[in-house]
Parts: sequence; C-alpha cells; structure tokens
Amino acid sequence: MARQSAVASIDSAVQASKQPEAQKGAEPANNTGSVQFSSSVILFDVGDVTATVRQNGRVANWCALIANNIKQFGSDKINFVLTQYWMPTSNSTPFDIDYFCYKERGGGPCRKFTKEAIKRFEERMTECFAIAISQGFKTIMVTPHIDNAVDAYQWRNYAKLHPGLAQGGFSYWDIQLAPLAAAIHANLGKGAQRFLFNLGGELGTSFFGWSGKWLQCVGDARQAALGKDKAKHAAELQVGLKINFERVPGYASQLPGGVKLELAQQLFGALDYVAISAYAPVPAKPDPSHFQDSVTIADGELQQLGISLAGRDIWYGEFGIGGGTSQYCDRLAKTPAEAGFTPMYGTCWQYNPAMNPWKSPAIRSYMQAYYAAALQWLQQGAPGGKWRVNGVFAWNLVSWDVQGVHPLSYAGDGASFKDEKVSVMIAQHNKAASR
Repeated sequence: MARQSAVASIDSAVQASKQPEAQKGAEPANNTGSVQFSSSVILFDVGDVTATVRQNGRVANWCALIANNIKQFGSDKINFVLTQYWMPTSNSTPFDIDYFCYKERGGGPCRKFTKEAIKRFEERMTECFAIAISQGFKTIMVTPHIDNAVDAYQWRNYAKLHPGLAQGGFSYWDIQLAPLAAAIHANLGKGAQRFLFNLGGELGTSFFGWSGKWLQCVGDARQAALGKDKAKHAAELQVGLKINFERVPGYASQLPGGVKLELAQQLFGALDYVAISAYAPVPAKPDPSHFQDSVTIADGELQQLGISLAGRDIWYGEFGIGGGTSQYCDRLAKTPAEAGFTPMYGTCWQYNPAMNPWKSPAIRSYMQAYYAAALQWLQQGAPGGKWRVNGVFAWNLVSWDVQGVHPLSYAGDGASFKDEKVSVMIAQHNKAASR
C-alpha cells in the first residue's frame, strides 16, 4: 500500500488509542484448524521508531504502545512494517533512484542516510522486537517498505532498485535489510518461535527485473540474521518476499533486460514462504470463499512465469478494507460494491469525521460483513484448494484500522475509525483460533 500521509497531534491521540482489555463475549465453537487474525505495527519514519510518547503520565515507546494495543486481541503473531524512502532523480522519473533517505517524525525533509542514522534504526528495532517478545508474541513478521520521498502515491511496485544498488552512498541492503537482520539476530533465542523476514514488500519490478540480485540476497539475509549461530537458531528464521495480489511482476518486462525466467523461478524456489498484500475485490455480499481470491490471482500471474504457489507457505502480509475508491485518498465509497472493489483504498490521514467512510450506515454494515466473512474463512482454516494461508496481518492505520490500535487512527478528542463490533469479533475469534 502507498505511504499514508498521516500526521497526528500525537499526545492526545495516543491516550485515545489505548486499548481496554479485550471485550468479553460468547465463546465461539472451537475449530482446531482455525487461523488467527493478527495485526501490524506500522512505522513510517525513523522518528516513529525512536520516538516516545506520554501514556498515563509515563513515557512510552511507540512500539510498546501499539504492540500492547494489538496484544489485547489475543493473537500471538505481530507484523512490523518499517518504511524508508528513495529520492527520485526527477519528478518525471519517479521510479529512478537518486539516493535513499529517511524522515524524522512529523514529516519534514527527507534526510540522506548516515552511519549514525542506520545504527539508531538498528538499535531501536532491536528494542521493538524485544518488546514484542516480552509481550508474548511468538511469530514476528518483519516487513521493510521503501517509498517515493516526494510523491507518496508513486507505488513502490515500480521502483527500479535491487538490494545492492548503492545510491547516495548507501544501498537498500545498507538502510533496511542489514539493520533489520542485526535486530533479528539480537533477539534470536529470546522467546519468539520464529521471525518471518520479508526482504521487501510490493517490489515487483525489482524482484523480477533483478531476480539474481534478490536470489543472492536471500542467502545474505539469512546469514546476516543467523550469524555464527546458524545451526542453533535456524528454525527461528524464515525468509520470504511480500508481493501484491495483482501486477505481481510490476513493469519488469519493460526493463532493458526484461525478466530472467530461470532466475525468477530460482528466487521463488529459495524462499521459505511468500507473503501477499491481499486486497482482491470482494462483492457486495461477502462470502468466506472470496478471501482466497488474493492468492488465486497472484498464483495465476506467477504461473505465467513458470512459478507456482501450490504447496507453498502463504501469509497475507496486508489485509483489510479502507472504504475508499481513489489511490489519492480523496474519495469515499458510496456503495458496498464500490468499497469492496477497491479495499486497498481509504482515508490516509488522522481521523476526520468528514472523511470517515464508516459514517455511512450502509458502508459500515458492509465493512462489518466483510470482516465477519473473513473471520469465518479463517475459522475454516483459510482453505484455498492448492494452498492454505498460514495467517493474516491487518493493515492497522487510519480507516483500515477498525481495531483502533494505531494513534494516527484517532483524533485528539478520542474519535476514531475503530469499529467496536468488529473489534469484539476479532477478539472472540482469536480466543478459539489454534494457529
């Protein structure tokens, strides 16, 4: 999903976002194959990672605050989404990279990376993962994102980069993968059962245009995260990629070198799992079977490249519905059919009643039906014929954040995008989910 342009009045929004204990309700029927509904800590700036905020008169780390809010819903899985940026060579070449940069909290200029900034990122992510482990999370997904620093709506799926491409003195490996691998390494053997390390998210042009570079990166990332303890901790680490459910290879076929099919096949063969941004359209009357469509569509595109997802470990690394119809976050859905056709679109800013898609009773009712059907699918074990989805991670930000776990989903007065009915359904579902 494109970077959300959310800038909050932080201190007031943070207190509003603090979760109560999970609401109690009737216990659902137990299903030994049911799959948990899990959530994401979404951080857009180095400042988000390093910042502290006031909570109940004390200073709290953002990672601790959001992870604690997520924990109330009962899943033992959590996803950390970390965004850095590329500066384009010009406005007319938005996917050509001049240099990589980072932002401090609240926006401002995108600053060129320094060794000190990278080290600060590594140290704070080490702390974030340790916090998640201390709160009882057993599966930790790590999802680095890279976005256009000038135009947030230029989708990373078309970015022209590979892990070792050094622009402005540092590469994507330097600014994202190396510090995250070090943070994972520091937390191996501390109580998490596994880290799921996505090497990139929605980088189709890159994955398929430079498959050989990414293939090498799979081994490099595994080695960096395991270090000298490879034999001791190998079972705690899985390495994968996160693709979009459609337009999987991006514009790779239009690059001068095109797609090297054999290398692309080898790349996917080397992965422990494949994660998917699961925003396939869902009709106006949602049915549980509709939620296997994201993996079905992605698999159909991959099969044209000689790659199959059959029998693979699949995760939905992004999931949810935003209630919008425009990639620019400026149009709300007017009908359930519109909302279901583009679940990846919504409102991209802190809560504002005028831009709340759920203020419409019809759209709110549809959103609730959407999640009810999704939870029923998960209760059935997330079946899909040739594959089974291991888990789902919600995109918990602004209008997608119907659980209300992120401070930016709130206004200063406590009003938010949170939906109490869906929150109760998720908490109840996770009480009975077995995996």
